[in-house]
Amino acid sequence: MRSGTWRHSEPDLYDLLPSNANLVRKGMKDDPTCSLCQGKQTTEHVLSSCKVALSQGRYTWRHNRVLQELAMAICDAQALLVQPKARALIAI
Repeated sequence: MRSGTWRHSEPDLYDLLPSNANLVRKGMKDDPTCSLCQGKQTTEHVLSSCKVALSQGRYTWRHNRVLQELAMAICDAQALLVQPKARALIAI
């Protein structure tokens, strides 16, 4: 991704995710606080800034789960490439 591309799309992405702060802004919820730490639950807070989630290892767990899913997808794709193709028998 070119430099600046993420920065340009970042605000749009943040407005789409249903953090409590975004839901309050849209009138869909009354309370913008994080249920873990009582800070303002923005998308940034949910993804990487909640001190309670950090202390409980939630970010590490999420990171490891994403890597596990990627590894399984790669192994599945590789298995499809390695499988021998069935050969047709020609009757004479």
